Amino acid sequence: MKLNSKLQTLLLLGGVAASSAAMAQSAGPQSPVAPRPPVPPVAPVAGPVPLPASVPSAPMPPSPAVAPLPPTAPTSGYPNHPELLQERETRTKHVARTFPVNGRAVHLEGHSMNLTVEPTDGDQATITIDLEYWSRSDEWMDLVDDEFDVIVDERSLVVDISGARMPERDESWWRRIFGRNREVSWAIDATLRVPAGTELRIENRYGDVDIDGVGGELTVDNSSGEVIVRDSGNTTIHNAYSAVTVRGSGELRIRASSSAVSVEDVAGDADIETSYDTLTVENVQGDLRAVANSGEVRVAGVSGMAEVTNSYARAEIRAVGSLRFRGSSSAVEVRGVGGAADIESSYESVTVEDVEGRLEVNSPSGAVTIAGTRGDISVTNSYAPVRVSDIGGHASVDASSASVTVTDAASAEVSTSYSGVEIRGVSGPVEVRNQSGRIELAGLRGDALTASHSLRTSYADIEVEWPAGTPLALDAEATYGQIRSDFSGQLEESSSSTRRFVSEATGGGRMILVASSGSIVIRGR
Repeated sequence: MKLNSKLQTLLLLGGVAASSAAMAQSAGPQSPVAPRPPVPPVAPVAGPVPLPASVPSAPMPPSPAVAPLPPTAPTSGYPNHPELLQERETRTKHVARTFPVNGRAVHLEGHSMNLTVEPTDGDQATITIDLEYWSRSDEWMDLVDDEFDVIVDERSLVVDISGARMPERDESWWRRIFGRNREVSWAIDATLRVPAGTELRIENRYGDVDIDGVGGELTVDNSSGEVIVRDSGNTTIHNAYSAVTVRGSGELRIRASSSAVSVEDVAGDADIETSYDTLTVENVQGDLRAVANSGEVRVAGVSGMAEVTNSYARAEIRAVGSLRFRGSSSAVEVRGVGGAADIESSYESVTVEDVEGRLEVNSPSGAVTIAGTRGDISVTNSYAPVRVSDIGGHASVDASSASVTVTDAASAEVSTSYSGVEIRGVSGPVEVRNQSGRIELAGLRGDALTASHSLRTSYADIEVEWPAGTPLALDAEATYGQIRSDFSGQLEESSSSTRRFVSEATGGGRMILVASSGSIVIRGR
């Protein structure tokens, strides 16, 4: 009888186990082994110096916005090509109207015209229009001869001027645009002369407007044409895709898009917005609100409050009464503020000089340089250096991953990380909180020599210079580092890794120094 292979294996294993047990029972008792002596304890050593945290990376700035493309100028249903007029046999038409104003406002509604407005003596106003035109269709040219005109309506409190439009045809849009005989070209030049001081309202599209010396209240609503205004009263302007220039006005309001705006000599407040182009403002007697999205800004000479906003371009601000600036990815330079200044920007540098009042700067990921302020300053910053000097008040800096230098301030309070702090020439109390960054303090003077100071850091050293012969009470503590002092005192070691130096003195300054995983040096000079 044969057993299967699995059963045979089990029987063999069982036999081996039984045989081993029997041998163990037949053997005699063994001699006891002497116990080993215990291992003596190892003397404790200082723990390893902890590693500082990794320095965080600065965030990437957002991509700048892209300016939209301007629209194609309309042509009253026909494709207009005025630049071709000089190459063709054209026709012309002249229209003129004269009318009394009698102190009324004048409203002109135009379309695709270049308009000039001038002052005149007396009470009579004149509108003149010169038209040059061409078409492949003699029929259309004849229609222009018959229908093109200017309408002056004097029946209301406002004199309305309208018309001056090219005639339409009752044809399909396809034939108007693509029909072989429908290609047209024209140019309209209009001149409006009104009594000085007349209130004006101008509406136009796809043409330039030039208003010189009228002096009355003015409203201009234009599109895709340059606007120039000189010596007006209170003025409101709307425009797009072309420049706006104002030289001398009362209160001013401008709303523009994709337009360069230049303003000078405003007798009141100014409120200006544009985009994708430069904004320049000089000599505003009141307050200023200026917005330039994706456009460079230059402001100089504002008597009141200047509120400036821009993005993705440089800003330069000089000689303003007070300032509030908001920027995005904008480098800003400010020089000369008669009162307080509040500045926010990002990803670009901030430079400020000559501020009389309190200064606040918030600049994430942008370097900050400040010099020559009479009041207190407050700076919030990250990932870029902060340099402040000649500060008449208290200098407060709250930074992250940024080096900080303070020179010649009334007092200083600094918090930062992963970079060094250097403070020199301060005449009052100093407080520094740093992480993974060195601290250097020197050149204290005046009230600072009798004030209390506190310097704390980690994973870096502290170095202090104090005038020799001037009393200084010290309480310095260093872990995993050394303490060296030119001043007499008592050095204590509370553990193998911690040292404390204490110096008692009266009549001088007091200083607390704490360096975790760093050394402390106090020099008398």
